[in-house]
Amino acid sequence: MLLNTELSSSKITDMLKLKNRTSVLDHHITPLMESGIIEWVYKDKKQSRLQKYKLTEEGERLAREIEKENESSKEINKGRFTHQGNISRKREKSIGKFLI
Repeated sequence: MLLNTELSSSKITDMLKLKNRTSVLDHHITPLMESGIIEWVYKDKKQSRLQKYKLTEEGERLAREIEKENESSKEINKGRFTHQGNISRKREKSIGKFLI
């Protein structure tokens, strides 16, 4: 989803087929930011209505790894993709849903 692109929280909400942007921020965007998977595009304007998100280098690596695994097995997140080895199963599922 975010590989080689920048997306607003509204666009992310639409792409995840969810309705509540606040819920997407709380349950998807914020945990991914805390894990170092995504980051703000406009770091000096964090509350801007024009704010967008992009993958960090680690996020890009992870997205490519998930894409590669998805191509070969058609299954995402079997516990093999972790950021520094400490992501819960719930967060892994969120990462896979968000990145692909």
